[in-house]
Amino acid sequence: MAGSGLHEVAETSWLDTRAAPQLDNVSLDSGISLLGQPWALDRLFARLTAGNPVTIGVLGASVAQNAGCLDQGKSRCMSYNGRKGAAKKGWAVRLLEAINATWPHASHRISNGALDATPVSTASSCLFSHLTEKVDLVLLEWGSMGLHNEAPMEMRHLEKVARALLSLAEPPLLLHISVREWCSQRVGPPRQLYTVGEMLYGRLRSRVYPDSPWWRVELEADRVSSYYGQAALSVHEAVYPRVLRKEPGFALADVTGDDCLHPANGRHGISFIAQLLERWLVQAHALWARAHSERVGALRPPKGLQPPLHGQNANVEQTRCYLAKPPRSSGGHGKSSAGLTWCSDPAGGGACALDQQQPTCPGKLQLSQPTYDAFMANPPAGWFYCPWSLAPKVRKPSAGIVALEPGASLLIVLNAYMARDGSLEEGRAASEGAGAPVTLKLTHLVSYEGMGVARLSCAGGCACPAHDIDAHQPEGGQGRRVSVFQEHAFEAAVVAEPACELLLVLQNRTSSQGHKFKMRGVKAVWERKAGAESEEGGDSADDAGPPGGHGATAGGRRGARRAAHGHYPSARLRLLRKF
Repeated sequence: MAGSGLHEVAETSWLDTRAAPQLDNVSLDSGISLLGQPWALDRLFARLTAGNPVTIGVLGASVAQNAGCLDQGKSRCMSYNGRKGAAKKGWAVRLLEAINATWPHASHRISNGALDATPVSTASSCLFSHLTEKVDLVLLEWGSMGLHNEAPMEMRHLEKVARALLSLAEPPLLLHISVREWCSQRVGPPRQLYTVGEMLYGRLRSRVYPDSPWWRVELEADRVSSYYGQAALSVHEAVYPRVLRKEPGFALADVTGDDCLHPANGRHGISFIAQLLERWLVQAHALWARAHSERVGALRPPKGLQPPLHGQNANVEQTRCYLAKPPRSSGGHGKSSAGLTWCSDPAGGGACALDQQQPTCPGKLQLSQPTYDAFMANPPAGWFYCPWSLAPKVRKPSAGIVALEPGASLLIVLNAYMARDGSLEEGRAASEGAGAPVTLKLTHLVSYEGMGVARLSCAGGCACPAHDIDAHQPEGGQGRRVSVFQEHAFEAAVVAEPACELLLVLQNRTSSQGHKFKMRGVKAVWERKAGAESEEGGDSADDAGPPGGHGATAGGRRGARRAAHGHYPSARLRLLRKF
């Protein structure tokens, strides 16, 4: 774009799309559902213009993993880093190269927290285990799990994630990137492109295309983006007309391949997303620059979050989870949690080395009865990791950190601090030692026999009252004997540094004649309660308009009625046209 300071798509070399057809600007602009409000764009482009590094976050499922990453060890996203031996160069990696082409910085980076085959609710439950909170732009892709994410109890989590990110002390710009299924794997090969009016298959047989789960998730992503002033792209809208016209380079094999959904499986699918992202970057920067020079008031953000679209999202929750994993295993992104850092002191004083190999139960314990008997006859004096239960007969998979001998101490070290809500006062108080409030939840086993008592205390960068946790749970009122994991919640005050230390010491006293204690993980939860009305609880938040009074909102009830008739208000480039 002339005067924007950025290269046009056709002029860039970072895309490396010599074999891929170039989308023209009409196609690309058709895929831009929302550029984002100028105030939402301000932090990203102000940092870039000032020569500061930025971090691009990625959340979603498998399509988001295909966005790639550059420094995340054995994570699946590393297969799309574009280096020698990689499957391909992912679309987030290509966006980073586009940013470096105009605003070069050696410390620009990607934090890819995508989880394959994972619904949005699972990702939101431990959001900051997967993604750093120090992020400037977050690319969110929920469409590839459309079959699961379209359920009403799932759909609200798109907004839950957005509210958690926008409540950070330095809120990032959010960019929803939507993909849809192009065809059914029940037909062919050869695959047949969905056509308007076609009845869908399987449990979707009551639907008529284009009413599909992927389309509905895209509508919700657009609705959330519009309401909170953020950005949104539709890959389908950018590419679909050219696929219908059967233009060269736009066959199904070019877009998704035979799996009908993942752009990485098409010859040019990743390139199409990358081109769309760079076009958005050009247009969004032009909007921000124009607002910066002509309408400075448009860069003033609203104060705080407005009422939620979904009433259940009124309380903003930010969560980081840590799960017991085998010693020396990767502490990278898992399905739900990061790895727990721990060590054990058999003497009970908490003096142990975190950087040493921690003890485990014998590898043959699950299937070898002699091995089990010998181990239980002479158990370790400290805590140890074991991937199985310690039942006398059948030992099923049940991972956790276990202690059997009184006096054993377990030291757990975790990051339980997060600056949030844009509250500088809270961050300053925490840094001065006053401590910010956090709810910690320790997941541990309770059972009807053989369980003991552990004393929990806090040290390091957190403080809490020392107290005992009794893992013995006698038979219920109906005589039912159960062994289950449950969460023990307690309040703590934390500071940014040093890290929070939890100390669990197995006690001599017991109400079960046994002393076993097994813990599986720790969750840190920051929650801001809100009593605002919402569409499920009185006045609809949708009717209030988007934050800051800019633009129009794809409203909840209104949007739902339009969606039911196959219409949805187009937001493409409307913000750019205002300036």
